[in-house]
Amino acid sequence: FTLTSLFLRLRSLAIEERTLLFYLFLVENESFRVYVLSRSDPETIYIPILKLVYESIEGKTNYSQLYIFLIFILIFSQDDIFNESIQKFNVTNLTWFTERPLLKNVTLGGLTMLVLLRAVQVNLTNHKDAYLHTNCMASIANMSNSMMDIHPYVAQRIVSVFELISKRYQKIASRVADNNSSLQQQPVRVHLTCSTTSSIEDSKSTLSTLESGNYHNPQLVYALLLKREVFAVYRLNARLSELVANLESIINYFHARVSEANLRAPSTSEVLEIIDLATRTWTPDRLKSFPELKFQYAEELDSQQFFCPYVWALVHRRTFIYWNDEKAHILDEYRLQQQEQDSANDIA
Repeated sequence: FTLTSLFLRLRSLAIEERTLLFYLFLVENESFRVYVLSRSDPETIYIPILKLVYESIEGKTNYSQLYIFLIFILIFSQDDIFNESIQKFNVTNLTWFTERPLLKNVTLGGLTMLVLLRAVQVNLTNHKDAYLHTNCMASIANMSNSMMDIHPYVAQRIVSVFELISKRYQKIASRVADNNSSLQQQPVRVHLTCSTTSSIEDSKSTLSTLESGNYHNPQLVYALLLKREVFAVYRLNARLSELVANLESIINYFHARVSEANLRAPSTSEVLEIIDLATRTWTPDRLKSFPELKFQYAEELDSQQFFCPYVWALVHRRTFIYWNDEKAHILDEYRLQQQEQDSANDIA
C-alpha cells in the first residue's frame, strides 16, 4: 500500500472498523500522520469527521466512536500549519449543520470551532462528560492562535459558550463559599474541590483563547465589547485575575476608541470599521506575557480499558459467529460503559 491508497481506503470514517484503523495509523505511524496533515485537500477527511461529531452530539449516540473522532481533531489541532491552512479554506453547502442552516462564507477552521463549541455547550448542559469536554477545550485552545477574520457567528458562539462556562464557574464558586461557611461531609468537600479545579481550568483555557484570538479578529472584539461584564466574576480569583486583566485592557482600549468616535446610534459596520482601524495601532506590549497554551494527545496507559471492550463489541456485532450472551463476559465492560452513558443522559 502507498500512503495515498491507504488514506483513500480508510477515509470513510462512518464505518467503525475504519475509524479504529485510521486511529491506529494516525497515532502510531508518523509517516501516515504527516501525510494526512500535509494534504492539500483537508476537507476530504475533516468535513466528514466534523459532520459525524455534530450528528453524534445531537443524537447522543455511539460515544465510543465520538471519542475517537475528537481525538482526531485534537491531533490535527496540534499542527500549526494545518490550523493556518483550514482558516483559509472556505466551505459551503453544509446541509447537515442545522444549528444555522443558512451559514455562508465560513472557513473550515470556523466550522471546526462551531462544531466543538456546540459539543461543549451540549455537554455542559446535558451529558457532563469530562473526557469529551477536555478534548474539545484542548482543540479550541490549540486553534486559537491561528484564528483570523473569523465569521461573525463564530465570534458570537465563542462568547456565548464563554458566558455558559462563566455561569458554571460562578455557580460552583458560590457552592464552595456555602460549603466553607458550614460543616459538610468530606466526600462533598472533595467533589466540590474537583469541580472547582475543573471549572478554573475551563475558564483559564477559554480566557487564553479569547486573548489569543483578539488581535486579528474585529468580529470577536465586537462580540466581547457587547458582553464585557462577564469577566467580572474572575477578578478575585488569583489564578485567573492576570488573564482577566489582560482581556479587560484589550476591551477597554477598543471601547475607548469607539467612544472617541462619538457616533450617535452607531451601526455594527461603523463600530467594526473603528475596531479594524484601532487594531493597527494596538500593541500587546502592555499586556502580561503568558506561555502559549498547547495541548498534545497522549494515549493513556490504561487505554485498553476503552479500546478492548469496543473492539470486541464490534466483533460481536459485525461477524456471523454465534455468541452466547450469557457467557460472553468479554462484552460486560462495554455494556457497562453504555449503561453509564445512558444513565448520565437520563439524569441530565
